[in-house]
Amino acid sequence: DKEYLKALTMSFRLNAAKLIARVYQSVPAADIPLVVRELPGIYLERLLRVAAAQADESPRLEFNLLWLSALLRTHGRAIKERQGEFAEVMRSVQRAVTRVQNEICRLTEQNSCTIEYLLAQPRKPKEAREAIGFGDGGVRKGLDGHGEELEDEEMGSEGSWIGLD
Repeated sequence: DKEYLKALTMSFRLNAAKLIARVYQSVPAADIPLVVRELPGIYLERLLRVAAAQADESPRLEFNLLWLSALLRTHGRAIKERQGEFAEVMRSVQRAVTRVQNEICRLTEQNSCTIEYLLAQPRKPKEAREAIGFGDGGVRKGLDGHGEELEDEEMGSEGSWIGLD
């Protein structure tokens, strides 16, 4: 019924890990700040723990970071005031964020190397580009059934030749 806060608190009360994860994953990204803002303080530590665990397990990096960001922005003062109670869960949050950061750095480095490699490749000569259908200005050309060139308007929307003449 799109009552995400109610579903989340009830799943915490039932203490069913799979249900908690399912409810956590089902909250739309746009509603995360609202759910976090209205979250009773008693569930703060549990939700932080769930968000940290999901950040480690789930491939949804941005989604989990949205949860962690909303939790820390909204409840940061309460967490700071009760540092001793939240020390363990904050270490797990820090580990999860560090893992995500390292993964993003690794992917960025890999992508940079791939881009450098692709940019270092020699460009095809003009004749080769024309032979594959891209001549001056990127205009597509094709061949009709008699070996004569067709312009864009004579070709199909997918760039393929339409029928025989």
